[in-house]
Amino acid sequence: MSDSGDSILNKLVSSRTRSTRGTDEAKTPPEAAPTGEPSPATGTDTPASTSEPEAAPLSEPAPSPAAGASADGTDGQQSAGGADAAWGRVGPPWGRRFIQLDGDEIDVASMAEDDWAEPPHAPHDLVFEAREESGGQWSLTISWPMPEDSRGELSVFRVIGGEGEPPNSDCDDVDATVDVTLGSSVVDGTTNATPLAAARYYEVWRYRGSSISDAVSRSPYRYGEGYFIWPPINVSAGVDHGQVVVAWDLVEDDAVAYRWLRLSRRDALNPAHRPGPDDAAESPPGGFVDRDAEPGQKYVYLIFSGVRSGSEVLWSDQPHRVRLKVPEVLTPVMDLAITHDVDREDVVHLSWTAVPSGKVVIYRSAKAPREDVHEAGEMEITALGSDEYGLPEADAIARHPIQRDAEGRMWMRNVSVPDGLAEVHFTPVTQAGVNGVPGKSVGWLRLSLPGTPFLEDRVDWVLVVFEWPAGAEQVNLYATTAAGHLDPAAAVPMEVIREDEHLRFGGFRVPRAKFAPGPCRIHLAAQRKYDGQTVFSATCVMEQVFPSLVYYTLDIKRGRTGKPKVTLTVWGPASHDGVRMALAWRSDSLPLAKSDTESPSAKSDTDSPKPLCVPPPLRVGPQPTTVELSDLLTVPLPTTGFLRMLTHPGDQVALVDPPLNVLRLG
Repeated sequence: MSDSGDSILNKLVSSRTRSTRGTDEAKTPPEAAPTGEPSPATGTDTPASTSEPEAAPLSEPAPSPAAGASADGTDGQQSAGGADAAWGRVGPPWGRRFIQLDGDEIDVASMAEDDWAEPPHAPHDLVFEAREESGGQWSLTISWPMPEDSRGELSVFRVIGGEGEPPNSDCDDVDATVDVTLGSSVVDGTTNATPLAAARYYEVWRYRGSSISDAVSRSPYRYGEGYFIWPPINVSAGVDHGQVVVAWDLVEDDAVAYRWLRLSRRDALNPAHRPGPDDAAESPPGGFVDRDAEPGQKYVYLIFSGVRSGSEVLWSDQPHRVRLKVPEVLTPVMDLAITHDVDREDVVHLSWTAVPSGKVVIYRSAKAPREDVHEAGEMEITALGSDEYGLPEADAIARHPIQRDAEGRMWMRNVSVPDGLAEVHFTPVTQAGVNGVPGKSVGWLRLSLPGTPFLEDRVDWVLVVFEWPAGAEQVNLYATTAAGHLDPAAAVPMEVIREDEHLRFGGFRVPRAKFAPGPCRIHLAAQRKYDGQTVFSATCVMEQVFPSLVYYTLDIKRGRTGKPKVTLTVWGPASHDGVRMALAWRSDSLPLAKSDTESPSAKSDTDSPKPLCVPPPLRVGPQPTTVELSDLLTVPLPTTGFLRMLTHPGDQVALVDPPLNVLRLG
């Protein structure tokens, strides 16, 4: 009978597969397996080495035997029947006409065919055990359960195979006969040449009788069936410039399908982690390239083999495994950066971009290493301590905490700078085992603070004088309104002065308008370029409260009657409500407040010899405000002397006087 019109799925029943690699353990015939959904599998394992050495550079795999060459190396000799001789075989060849069976010679061509009778039971699942022998040869053991209904009869089993599709179902193909046996298994051996198809299909037919000759003369029935999906053949694995490349022989079968999955060593050893083909990525027919493998890591690659059947793919449930360790790639650190601590000048923070593999060790040296040490390349760590490189192991900072920030940058914080050293050099060395590769060294310079700073408010100008710090190229002035520390490397200076300017002026001369009214903190920090980086000293801080500036003028006119008319006009850069003032007079000089002897801008007292009037509190802003004082005078306005407006004690207001001729009477 024939069912060639059915799909492959309809022709198959479930089969079970197990595999070993390079072992000669005897296998116990399996028990009968129930029928059900197909679950073919192949479990093969190709480690790079049992000790998982680092992968060597890629090389071409050994060539497979050419088509037409036999397994024993004889050119052009084919096995009997020749159905698959181009592939080559070990063990019993397919298509033998005569087979010795327990002393009897069986003529396969004379064995009875299927008479289309109803079989006594559904076919059993076949169990496959694939084993890769030495030299890349593969052997496939096909097993089935022994019958329990023999009733004293002798059973002869005939195994028939099909390449890429099930064999015909009439049990009459001599060339497709793998073997004839009285036992529960046969071995189908192949060389490491490329398979002809993605899968091989098998049927086991049972003959029954009182003797061997009686049994093979009676019509058989299909006792078992199944299929075996070939694992990738002749697998090679290696690393090519950081990429893992896994390749195998190409199978010229459009039905072949592969998927691959990379597992970490931990996941591979976890018995609860059993990924399947649905978890894996599709692979080209001849291999794949893993571009995301990390140097120094151990991986297990799972390769799932499958065969397409219509819109479905039948997958092996046990993948081929490749164990591989990706070699360490030591990358030098070229962007080591130093950040100064805002509280302590004897502490710095180091940061760098993370390297792909290995660990970064920082060397702290009083003497600079060789200028081009970052170009030295990989070498033994002990060689770095030679006079040629200048990085002895004693300079390495041992076991200092390292953290990764949100941007992926590595930080070694709170690294001490030894006392007494004005200059320190930090060199990163990426290490793995006994080897290391030095990165670019960065120097640190201890800059002193600007000395004895002093601030004076000159109303229109703010003067900040100080002693020049040795070694500085410039000094920066920063202004903040909030308490707390300031990082000069991260802040924008308000003013900058160089040494030649400091020699002429002695310090900063900052326009008063740059400072907002209220409390202010003035920071000074030295700065210079050193070893390709900008270096800052710690900061010295001065605290100052700047009053609001109020400008005024007085307009005095006398009429024909001699009665004076006094007009006050006030304005200021910032709005200020309720400014309290008083008009004062003195005969021989400007009226002075007590604070005038302390700061020219702080006219906050009304200790005038002759107060003349106190106008109501005024609102001051950018637009001028005018008020008549004539009617507010408490005494007649003198004809000579000096007038001046003074602020009320406690108000944070500084009055800016007009020119002296405006304030002089007479």
